[in-house]
Amino acid sequence: MTAPSLASYTNGISQVSGDNLNTFAQWSVTYAQLKAFTPNPAVTNLLVYMQGYSAAGDGGQGFFYWSTTTGTDDSGVTTIVPSGSTAGCWVRIPSSVVAYTPQTVSNASGNVNLTAANVTNQVLLFSGGTTPTNTFPSASAIIGALPGMQAGSIRDLLVINTNSGTTTLAAGSGVTFSGNALTMVAGTQRLFKIYIASASAVTVYG
Repeated sequence: MTAPSLASYTNGISQVSGDNLNTFAQWSVTYAQLKAFTPNPAVTNLLVYMQGYSAAGDGGQGFFYWSTTTGTDDSGVTTIVPSGSTAGCWVRIPSSVVAYTPQTVSNASGNVNLTAANVTNQVLLFSGGTTPTNTFPSASAIIGALPGMQAGSIRDLLVINTNSGTTTLAAGSGVTFSGNALTMVAGTQRLFKIYIASASAVTVYG
């Protein structure tokens, strides 16, 4: 099959060909559902919208397209490789509104002091460890990494824990945590809000 020119259809009036079906966007509610889906035939650039990582609207949502190149599954940060598939992978389409570079932090050697880039680029993945404690950078470092943002500004941070055990988050200088207990069991994710409280203080809600 090939991907023909874009066209619109009216229910009950126009026929939809097999080729045109490949131009329509599909959706998946969660990462687990999309990881279980290999398109057949594997048409390059087939588009799927994932509504969230573990639930719709939880911060992990986004568009993915099918690529016949090989990839490494990173839990949906940038790529998803369907289980048992060698045909290709799903590749996330970056947001056109907010630019970010997903961060991966290895806990293979234990605890990590996070950098400003780790926590200000919207997606952070922990991997390779057991039960580490990862410490946020100082408020001044976080604010310095967010040029143009000032008191009252908020930045989203999706944290995904693929370590084999519970990961604990600790606050750096000038950083205050508010909300849920800052522990994440293995295989979970959470959307945090980084709030710039003042020129020298940050509150992380989660």
